[in-house]
Amino acid sequence: MEEGRQREDREYTRIDNSPREFKGMIISTKMSAYWKGTQVVHLSNDKFTTSSSTRNYEYGGGEMASFMHVGDSIYKPANTDSIYIYRGNKTYYFRLGMDINKK
Repeated sequence: MEEGRQREDREYTRIDNSPREFKGMIISTKMSAYWKGTQVVHLSNDKFTTSSSTRNYEYGGGEMASFMHVGDSIYKPANTDSIYIYRGNKTYYFRLGMDINKK
């Protein structure tokens, strides 16, 4: 179990606190087998995990992790907590670790 956690930590970057830029198309998304409540996302050119509570109530208030679908594109600018999900001709906005547009 511990070996699997360490391997996942080496292979995937935690996007929640990362200053890095992330961008690419979602190839796969699944729950981590090693960390409870952590989503593992494989992009066309990168990999990351997210475990923070991230919601935008304009989109129903569900977790961002369950909102993301294979085929969506992701963009997280460097040194921000903003993340954009592109699906078709629409752009969806979230702030990592935050609930936004709560009425």
